[in-house]
Amino acid sequence: GFRIRGIPIGEQIYLDDIELPDMTVQPSICNGRLRTKGPPAQKYLQVWGSHYEMGYAHGFLLGEEAMANLIRFAIGSTYLHMMTPIEYEYGILPYFRLRFYIPQKYEDEAQGAYDGIVAKGVDLTHPELGRDITAEDILCLNAVDDFGIFWCSSISGWGESTINDDTLQAGMVIARNLDFSTGQYTSLGNTSVIIACSPDASDEQDFILVSMAGLFGCLSGINKQGVGLCSNYGNHPDTAYIPSHSLVPLGLSCRYAIETIDPDSNGINDIFDITHAMHDSTCLMSWDVHLFSPYDALHPIPAGILEINNIGDSLRLVSDNSIPPAINSDWNFCVTNHDRVYHPPEYCYRYQVMADSLNNDFHLTTQRAIAIENAVANWSYFAGTVQSMVFRPNLILEHPDWP
Repeated sequence: GFRIRGIPIGEQIYLDDIELPDMTVQPSICNGRLRTKGPPAQKYLQVWGSHYEMGYAHGFLLGEEAMANLIRFAIGSTYLHMMTPIEYEYGILPYFRLRFYIPQKYEDEAQGAYDGIVAKGVDLTHPELGRDITAEDILCLNAVDDFGIFWCSSISGWGESTINDDTLQAGMVIARNLDFSTGQYTSLGNTSVIIACSPDASDEQDFILVSMAGLFGCLSGINKQGVGLCSNYGNHPDTAYIPSHSLVPLGLSCRYAIETIDPDSNGINDIFDITHAMHDSTCLMSWDVHLFSPYDALHPIPAGILEINNIGDSLRLVSDNSIPPAINSDWNFCVTNHDRVYHPPEYCYRYQVMADSLNNDFHLTTQRAIAIENAVANWSYFAGTVQSMVFRPNLILEHPDWP
């Protein structure tokens, strides 16, 4: 389930609620479908094929929204923008060219997105840059998580925490707020989209991203095995020495981790696939990544927090919940933007609120998980909670409309 801020509890948008056409009426112009559920309107994009083909469909079907994010959110001269045109052209973009490495398949996807936008006839002009947007700019936009600060928070429960819920029945639930700058006219939240991807590569699997137009990296996502992650900005970046072309945008590393079939090759799809895939990842900033999977006999450890920066990482487990402020439960996690294992913990008001709520009662339903996240949501005119969402991986079903 997924909902934009402002949709009341009980009116979440579920993937099962979104009716898609039969395969016989799929569009022939691109490997994609776009549908809207609402009100409030929530867009659902389904893409399939090669990375180039998925990117092309993304660009063709969401080209206007992708350009809106570049113009109204990413690059501009107001305090609502992430960076000024001068900062981008003479700081961010040269740094991106020098320090980042982009795997070829994601370069192909960005080129596809660009070609799709062109084919749709969308104006590529960025008025404040004074030039047309390029495929390279789209790639750089997909490193937005490395150049900005995503505050974010999440809470999860499973087993004894959710055993009394008739729907969850001891399965995993994770509620998550994504907090960031909103852009002009709250552009970032208004271009939110659920992207269902079905890659045709033999070593990749179907997965879903909760994202924004133009962004195909993973800040929040889940694969068809029910293994997923939610990324929160951390508080211990290490940028003292970064070799040329050594960084991969965090969103693309996270996407690789959930789209790749069994990265650790042990025959089990679990959170340790993600830790294996990201162990050697080099990201510019510090991150606390909430990992999750179904909770069952094959997944006795269904959650963890990967605390990671450019030089190392640690995996936080429920045995670390005793670190003050303690969470007196072996069936829950809370995450905000502070390491607790990789580095000593720091006080966080939002973490304290969530910990107090769980210590008062560690049992979670979907509605209570959402309510706790609502209690720590942020909002101001230019920044705040732009997405709220819920994942319930034990309830994941094969989507009836995969190509």
